[in-house]
Amino acid sequence: MGPIENQGDCGSCWAFTSSGLLSDRYCIHSKGKIRDRLSPQEMIDCNFENFSCLGGYLTTTIDYLQVDGVVTNQCQAYTGHANKCSYSCDDASVPRQKFYCSIGSLKVVTTAEEIKKELRENGPMMMGLEIYEDFMSYKSGIYKQVTGANIGGHAMKLIGYGEDPVEGLFWVLQNQWEEDWGERGYI
Repeated sequence: MGPIENQGDCGSCWAFTSSGLLSDRYCIHSKGKIRDRLSPQEMIDCNFENFSCLGGYLTTTIDYLQVDGVVTNQCQAYTGHANKCSYSCDDASVPRQKFYCSIGSLKVVTTAEEIKKELRENGPMMMGLEIYEDFMSYKSGIYKQVTGANIGGHAMKLIGYGEDPVEGLFWVLQNQWEEDWGERGYI
């Protein structure tokens, strides 16, 4: 799995989640031959169906990955703010190569069994969540909303699941708020 990063004050969770899952799936399906980390920055700057640092939708992000593709982090590094869409790499000596999702390779699944099957067969997925104020101070364990109001939507990369004898099924997610949040960046 790709590293925990820091999206900062930019509402780019949708771009980190989607570029991260595509990076991971390329690595998994190529048996480690393709290890490029893909650029959330290019998606922030060039995916005009979303709202740059003001958020985005996972379904339009899937469309972008299938139709437009995304470049590597080496080509376009994360700046933490929206820029004008660029059709060249930050460093002109870096080749501008696009990575795409195959049409139909990303599916919308809704039941626990469908989600577990997709994780086992194809690797990480995007998960959209409604989060609450207490989510911001999560430290460890299985998260359950206890206090606070709904503060909006958030996307994270779903990487696994487990069964707890008391709580039952739980999901393991990777967040992009640095390693000092949650369980070293995971929940």
